[in-house]
Order: sequence, then structure tokens, then C-alpha cells
Amino acid sequence: MSEAAATRTRLHGYDLARAIAIFGMVLINFPIFFASIDEAAGTPLAWIANIHFGRAAALFVTLAGAGIALMANGAKPWRVRKTLLLRAFFLLVLGSTLLALGWGIDILHHYAFYLALAALLFVTAPRWVLLTSAILVAVATLTLSVMFPELDLSVSTDFPPDGENASYWSPLGLLQNAFVSGVHPVLPWFAFLLMGMWTGRHDLTDAATRTQLMVLGGALAVFAPLLSIALEYAAVAGFLQNQALHYLGVVHAPSPLYVAGAVGTSIFVIALCQAIVARFPANLIVRALIHAGQLALTLYVTHALVGVVLPRDVFGVETFDLNLVLAYALAFCAVAVIGAHLYRRKFSRGPIESLMRMLTGGTPEKDAAPVRAQAPAPGKHWLPVLASAAAILLALQFTGAPPRFDCPTPALQSRATGALSFFCPRQSFAIDVPARTDVVFETHSSRDLYLELRRDGEAIAQNDDGGSGANARIATTLEPGAYTLLVRPYESAHGVFALTRVDRAPTAATLLPGQICSDSCASARDGECDDGGANSLYAVCDLGSDCGDCGIRTEEDFRAQLDASGRQCHNTCAYTNDNECDDGGPGALNSLCSYGSDCNDCGAREPRFNASGTP
Repeated sequence: MSEAAATRTRLHGYDLARAIAIFGMVLINFPIFFASIDEAAGTPLAWIANIHFGRAAALFVTLAGAGIALMANGAKPWRVRKTLLLRAFFLLVLGSTLLALGWGIDILHHYAFYLALAALLFVTAPRWVLLTSAILVAVATLTLSVMFPELDLSVSTDFPPDGENASYWSPLGLLQNAFVSGVHPVLPWFAFLLMGMWTGRHDLTDAATRTQLMVLGGALAVFAPLLSIALEYAAVAGFLQNQALHYLGVVHAPSPLYVAGAVGTSIFVIALCQAIVARFPANLIVRALIHAGQLALTLYVTHALVGVVLPRDVFGVETFDLNLVLAYALAFCAVAVIGAHLYRRKFSRGPIESLMRMLTGGTPEKDAAPVRAQAPAPGKHWLPVLASAAAILLALQFTGAPPRFDCPTPALQSRATGALSFFCPRQSFAIDVPARTDVVFETHSSRDLYLELRRDGEAIAQNDDGGSGANARIATTLEPGAYTLLVRPYESAHGVFALTRVDRAPTAATLLPGQICSDSCASARDGECDDGGANSLYAVCDLGSDCGDCGIRTEEDFRAQLDASGRQCHNTCAYTNDNECDDGGPGALNSLCSYGSDCNDCGAREPRFNASGTP
């Protein structure tokens, strides 16, 4: 039987790619929940474990788009729309259930919105319309980030709802989470589904088409990061503003370069998987992986509930060494492949796949002959060009640019640049303080960086996201002496960054309208943020009163803490619900917590805010 005849009903290359996507997500998600980030971050092993960060989920979504294209090929649009809308509702319920059970990084409820939008808008769109739409999604997302960089759209997924923040379980919170603030929001992740639909309109049974897609995907996968590296070097060299670094990277959305690189990786993997299936159709390992891919939805739910939620919430497993976490993840993948292979000997579909099919109906019947797109093979010169670019990218990731195999400790005066690579995953800077002074350190990068200030080998201050975007910022008072400032990725990343030092902390006189910054907190400048706001460790001081440790707060931050009646009422106090008022306000027994943070014991408080910067 020819390959084309064998794949009329199902292209097993997509199943193989689904298995890769699922197991890639396992290797990322298990360390997120169980590995000790502080101990493993920035190490070579963490670098290796996270090199595909974000790519597995992007492949998962791209495959969903390809599945839609295959479903729609030759079927009446109304039948496809009906099936997609029913499956969207099914996945919304399933994903929301996972969220309620504690799986906070669920992607299935986002899938529901991807499918619904595809059903309503794009199911019959021509391929170039899909490509243009994907580009527009990425650009629109970038525009949103540039125009509203400080917009707080966070949504709580706690179940039952805590009543404090915007909740996923409300209509507005659901839409907010689905479109902009969730782990895989529509903006920009819908672009991956669109590009999957574009990919699915190509005939992967044709070897020339597979080759063309592998070249296209590989080019995007390597040239997007190379362009990002070039632009980042231009930014840290001063040719572009530091702010541009937030939108140039290929590590996290919403950068269009991230979307392009992840789309390229997905297209390359899909075409390569079909080529592997065509070359080794009877290979036992390939067949077992195909069977695992056919149970992708079941395995996703299993890895979330059995792999994470059950050991964490039932057996109390917390964190352990990254080596053990990766061994656990690999063991899970091995058991999943073997189990799926044995299961498929007796059953044609996975249990959750069967349930979805039973509730939403099967694949729409074809009403016309499928349209197979043919494409000429690319020129032979593309292969050495692509291979050379991939080698350059890999060399830059391992050695940095220019190459170095040690980690120098340069002095930091006002501004310095650095680079993280496989051989130098953490970089230190020497700090000399001649006299007692207020100092502000901040990173500028497209990566999620972490700062740690040390004296005599002991950490005295640290910060993760106190700066703009995912950058780190430490504002503190230093006594005369020698210090070391350590820069490392929060999880694992490579690339260049800029580091600035300002020898004075912000004061009320230099604040912009609506900003709050003072050091009236009794525990100000102790290296820990205590004002109860974002990224704080404690809530023992009023918002904005621990500026040296927490950074500048804004009036928007303050208003976000008010309840519907405009009063301060939240329960971040460590002693809430002990029947004693601890927030220092009228009638309080003590001042163990910030004003308005012990609402259940003290009641709602009238807002206390001074626009001059002192709360």
C-alpha cells in the first residue's frame, strides 16, 4: 500500500508530533511544580531542561490548528463549525475542572476559545488569509503590551473564588484570563492555531511538500532567534532603548519573534514526524509513540492530575532536586508510551477522547474530495544555509557572543552589559560603595532575570520581577564596603542583558503623579518587601511604605486593593481570621499587618492614600 493510500484517513505524523508535544510539556511542567528553582536556576542542567521552554505548548496548539484544517478539508463548513463549538464547550468544562482541582497552568480552557474563534471566523479562510491573520494577532498583542505596559489584568483561578481579586469564575474574569492574562491566552497563542491550520492545508504525504515545510519551519526556528540576538546586542550597546528589550526576545510571548520562532519549530517538527512515519512505518518505537499521540488528551489530563496534583495535594510532595524531577518526568513518559501502546491494542481511542467523541459527535463526514496542495521542493542551497545558521545559533547559546568560557566579575559603576550562556549561566558584578548611600540596581533584558546582592558571601537583598516587565530591581541602602551583585535567570535562559546602577533611591520629590514611594515602614530596607503589594513577602506595612525593598507603587496598585464599595478590604495579613484586629487602624489590638489587610477581623477600612507619595 502506498503512503498516500495509507494516510487518507489519518496522517500518523501528526500523532507522532502530538506525542513529542505532550512529553515536552511533561519535561517542562514537572520541574515547574517540583524542582527547587533557587537551587537549579541558571545551572547547565536547568539550561538543557528548559531549552525547549514554550515550544512544546506551541506545538500542541499548532497541531490543533492542523487538525481543524484536516477536519474541514472536504466537509461542509456548518458541520465543522458545529463540531468545533461542541468540542470547545467540552474542553472549557474539562479545563475549568482541572483549574478547580489545582492545575493552575491549564491549556485546555484556552483551547476552547481557540476552537470557538476558529469555528466562527477562520474555518474556511484561504491559507494566505490565515498567515496574515496570524501575523496580525502577534502584532496586536505586541501593541497591547506597548500601549498598556502596567495594565494589571491578573485573574485568580482559586476555587472556590476568594472574593479578593478578579476571578476566573466570573464572566469578565473568564474572558480576561482567556484572552490576555492566562498562561496561554488567545493573544498571541491563537496565532499558533492559525499557523497550524495553514500547515494542515498542505499535503504531507508529498515528500517535496514535507521538505519545503521543513526548510520553512527550520528557517523561522533559527533566524528568528538570530535576529533577536542581533537586536538585543544593539539595545545593550545603546543603539536602541532599554525598553525595546522587552519585545525582542524569543523566550516568552508576546514578542512576534517568539511567535515566529515557535511557529517555525512546530512546522519543522510536524513535517519531520511525517517523514519519519513514511520512512519507518512499522518501527516498534515509532508505532508506540504514534499510539501515545493518539491518546494525547488523556495523557495531558493524566500528567496534570496523576503526575502533579495527586502527589502535591494528596501526598504532600513539595520540591526536590532537579535531577530527580527530570528522572521522574522521563519515567512518566516511558510508562505513558508503554501504557498507550498496550491500550491501543484493544481500544481504538483513549478514554477522554472517547468521552469527547460521544458527547460532541465524531469527525464530520466528507462532502467533497479533499483538496491536496502541492508545492515544489526548495532549492538545494537552502540546506547548507539552514544548517550553518543552526550551528551559529547553537554556538551562540553555548558560548555567547563574543565567545567566552569563563564568568568574569566586572565592576559596575553606572551601567554594564553581560551575557548568560551554557558555560556562564550566572554572572557576578563587583560593587564598591565608598560611603553610605541609597542604591538602585535594575536589569534590562527580554529574559526573566533574578538579582541577588551579596556581602561577604551572604545574601542581603534579592528580587525577581521588581523592575519593568520580568526584569529584576533592587533598591536598598548600602553601608561602605565591597559587594557582589549576582545576575541569573529565574528558570533558565541565555542571552545578553544590561545592568544599571543609580546611587540614590526614588524620593517623594522625584515621583511622578500617582506614584507612591516612602520608607516609613518599620522594616524598610531590610532586603524583603513588606508592603503587601505584588512580589511582597509580607503585608506588615502600608502599600508603598517599603519603597527601598519593593520599588515604586502606583495609585492603580492602591485602587486594586479596594473592594467594590471603594474601601480597603483584603485578607493578606498572616493573622487574618484569628478574631483579633491586627492592621493598626481604629479599634485594632496591634499593628502586625498593613492597614486594611485584616478585613475579616477588622472590617472594611476607609481608603488611606496621599497622592504625594506617602500612603
